[in-house]
Amino acid sequence: MADCDQEIPTPPPTLAMLFWYSQLEHSSSSSSSKKRASDWIFSEETPSDITIDVGGDVFNLHKFPLVSKSGYLKKLLSKDKNVTNLSIEVADVSKAFQLVVNFCYGKDFQITIENIAALRCLSEQLEMTNKYSPNNLVSVTEDYIQRVALTSFPNAITVLRCSEKLGNAPIVERVRLVSRCINAIAYIACDQDEFYSSLTNENHQGFMDCWAQDLTALGIDTLGKVLFAMAKAGVKQDALGTILLLYAQKSLKGIDIFGRGRKKMESRKQYEKKE
Repeated sequence: MADCDQEIPTPPPTLAMLFWYSQLEHSSSSSSSKKRASDWIFSEETPSDITIDVGGDVFNLHKFPLVSKSGYLKKLLSKDKNVTNLSIEVADVSKAFQLVVNFCYGKDFQITIENIAALRCLSEQLEMTNKYSPNNLVSVTEDYIQRVALTSFPNAITVLRCSEKLGNAPIVERVRLVSRCINAIAYIACDQDEFYSSLTNENHQGFMDCWAQDLTALGIDTLGKVLFAMAKAGVKQDALGTILLLYAQKSLKGIDIFGRGRKKMESRKQYEKKE
């Protein structure tokens, strides 16, 4: 059995790949030169040598720029150079995978609140750590999470909601993004609740309503974890009550409970008359 810690050689690049890499290395201080090099490798002059299927979306790519960033792909391709299919365990990530490809090829890509969860999970699964390349995608996404995603109530909720959509894949648990978002929401809410408690009742109620509206976008299981964390952090019960009330109203919206009851009563009366 192979030693997991053993250094695994990168698959030998083609001459075309070597040319691309030399172009990129030589132009490390010039973004315009980087763009020319990455444009060249995307052109028809360089045929792809690997096809990756991500949730039904097919990407025709080149092995060398991928293995220069991804430890996972480097190990996979060193065992079998004929691998042409990659399975991604995170749900609904084809758009994010395209951004990962852009990152590997030196193309521009943008991290947002909406895509950071998928990018962080993909970078973890693909082992895009600084061990394989400086300033790799794991460190880039972690930096964004710390600077942007976890620093405000709306941002943390948005990332948490996007994390929900990724499902229960082990990789989602491994990056601990859900738990970090929940803790950030709880402590930000506690700090802001204490501040707004010193204001008028009208302003305080408006603030709690804003909280609740943001949180109603979460699934019931996730909301329960958030409320538990908020209570543990010291958020007042009236704030938690407001959240639960608005969540219940949203969940029951459009359900004609009383109308259904009347129809059942009328049907029962008609049945009794026939008897």
